[in-house]
Amino acid sequence: MRALGEPRRAGGRLLLTLLLAGCGGPGGSSASAGGGSSGAASEGESDGAGEDACDPAGPVAGTYAAAINAAGFVIDGARACARPRLAGVGDFNGDGLSDMLLESEGGRAHVVLGRAAEGRVFLANVEEGVGGLVIEPGDQRPHGWSMAGDVNGDGRADLVARSELPQTLMVFGVADSLPIDLDAVAAGAGGLRIELGPAIDPAEGVRSPALGGRPLADLSGDGLGDLAFALPAGDGSEPGSGRVALIFGRSEWGGDVAFNYVAHGERAGDRFGEDVAVADVNGDGDDDLIISAPRADPQGPESGRVYVLFGPLP
Repeated sequence: MRALGEPRRAGGRLLLTLLLAGCGGPGGSSASAGGGSSGAASEGESDGAGEDACDPAGPVAGTYAAAINAAGFVIDGARACARPRLAGVGDFNGDGLSDMLLESEGGRAHVVLGRAAEGRVFLANVEEGVGGLVIEPGDQRPHGWSMAGDVNGDGRADLVARSELPQTLMVFGVADSLPIDLDAVAAGAGGLRIELGPAIDPAEGVRSPALGGRPLADLSGDGLGDLAFALPAGDGSEPGSGRVALIFGRSEWGGDVAFNYVAHGERAGDRFGEDVAVADVNGDGDDDLIISAPRADPQGPESGRVYVLFGPLP
């Protein structure tokens, strides 16, 4: 079984799992939470996850010689207090190499293109279109970024900007290295805004990350990446039992986006959707969805239950 966030090795099938919680602030990264979060804090401020505030004029640890004990390269941040983090890996430009998605404080993201050359990559150069591209947050102020796999069937991995609920922004993969403006994406240029409307209530989540994401697999069997929204504190079969809702990838996006499939927790407080993973459990070649409910009571108080849903899902 692949852990949450481990990409499938073959077939290019990816699922983005998003764990929803209150959208009041950024949070850290964990397997069950579904990914890191850059947060809405400005560069130089504390990210709200216990880290000290960064002083851009403060002392540095010393000289970095880019020495590593293996062939490869290093990626240096663009500016003081940017704190770039790896948010995902996928082929964003469709050249057959895996690219790296880095998210920084303030919501800015960089895509560093895959390469065979060793040495150093400077995100300051990436912002000029050298070796990658930058995505400027504009007024969207995303809480974090994720690679979502190819959700529109164009052969390139797409990105998700996790914004204020009930909104998610999708950035479609591109072949060039021109900068991307997230405000333009929200307006429909080079991506789209998924308005979930009343389907998701921000109060349904209680975990720290506002919205976390990890790439997983294709659960509809159509070869496209899917989106899963995990709400372990949401209403399922009973209030607060939890639920996991799927939006299947499609070649044409637009208009209202509705959930294609929803799995519900059984009893109040089960935390159904606390962890999500994907594997071909029954060996039929289709991805199956695995969901934990650690506080379910089938064999006694909080004895827990794990659900395995055979794919493809209807």
